[in-house]
Amino acid sequence: MKHQVPKHYNKQKMKWGTLLTTFGRPKNGEEGYILFLTLLVISILLAVSLGLYSMTMREVTLSSFLRDSEKALAAAARGVECALYWDRSYPQNNMPYTIFATGTAYTIPINLDDDAVCHNGQSDIHLSSVPDTNWSVTTTAVDGVTTFSLRFLDGTCVDVTVTKDGTESTTIISDGYNSCNVALPRRTQRELAVFTNI
Repeated sequence: MKHQVPKHYNKQKMKWGTLLTTFGRPKNGEEGYILFLTLLVISILLAVSLGLYSMTMREVTLSSFLRDSEKALAAAARGVECALYWDRSYPQNNMPYTIFATGTAYTIPINLDDDAVCHNGQSDIHLSSVPDTNWSVTTTAVDGVTTFSLRFLDGTCVDVTVTKDGTESTTIISDGYNSCNVALPRRTQRELAVFTNI
């Protein structure tokens, strides 16, 4: 007696055989599906990469701006400290009076060149040396304005304006810069103002 194979077995075998022989061959309407999927994945990865690059560049720009701002603010603070020191400590530093102009008649102290110095990190800057500090004094009947500049060894600089209303009050405006090069496109300025009546 012959062993009979069920009818559905032959059909199943035929389907598997057809599937195996046509594997890898696209059917009608399926051409380019893998290419489309590959381009879609690459496009998504490229968009994510460009987004991360853009965020990174913004963070680098922001951090360099903050660094420059910090340097300019530190220079402004050093200018204020120098002006306050020389405005308040004249009896102890061989000065007969404040070195800054007041509303009264101003006489520059004789020993200003020798004694009035601010430290720039490694050496002293004499405040009245014109090439170094651009020392300038303007007086009126009611107030006196003294301006000077300081350059520091870290490449920063400061312009300081000391305005004295007679002997009553003092205003110190200190403009600090992260670089002394005025042509620098990212030159940053920070200003500190101090008002005293001592």
